Amino acid sequence: MYKLILLGLFATALNPIFAKKRVEKETAVLINTELAFSAMSVEKGMAAAFIAFADKDVVKLSDGRFPIVGKAALEASFKDAPAGFTLSWYPLKAEVSRSADLGYTYGN
Repeated sequence: MYKLILLGLFATALNPIFAKKRVEKETAVLINTELAFSAMSVEKGMAAAFIAFADKDVVKLSDGRFPIVGKAALEASFKDAPAGFTLSWYPLKAEVSRSADLGYTYGN
């Protein structure tokens, strides 16, 4: 029983270290995804990047319009997008929650 309690205390003590490493890893993944999205936008156009990186359950919000729901609807919404339109940016800051299930970036 003593060994089990000691093992539990040891695991509890290490948990913040593992959580920090996981957050650092997921933050790097988030930054790299942003950079890859920007690179694809420059190379293939903004519409192609949005479609390639969107989840099947994407919801796109636009001012004065109903939400676009789902990847097929997103693809259709970009059908008339101007050719050659690109976005280029890089994240200045990225943060990921301790649970590593939510993150955000902002930048130029």
